[in-house]
Amino acid sequence: MSGGTAFWYGPGCYGQKTTSGDVLQEATMIVAHSSLPMGTEVKVTRLDTNESVIVEINDHKPYKEGTLFDLAHGAAEALDLDDDGTAQIRIEVID
Repeated sequence: MSGGTAFWYGPGCYGQKTTSGDVLQEATMIVAHSSLPMGTEVKVTRLDTNESVIVEINDHKPYKEGTLFDLAHGAAEALDLDDDGTAQIRIEVID
């Protein structure tokens, strides 16, 4: 389990390939993380609201410098992070 600051990305990146080779699309439920293997499923919990979502690691380099995790817009929206821009989160490996 690890935690840190999360940022979201999406509209300006739609149509671009992630590190895994998948094309980023609207409502995608993925996260970028620098060390977890591609395809790892994780539970992401927003610490201030305790809301959680299950996502898959499919990108390695966070989009915004200084963040540990970057959530695609679909996952960010599920956590209500899209309005706030950033939030403190915790991730737990599921698979």
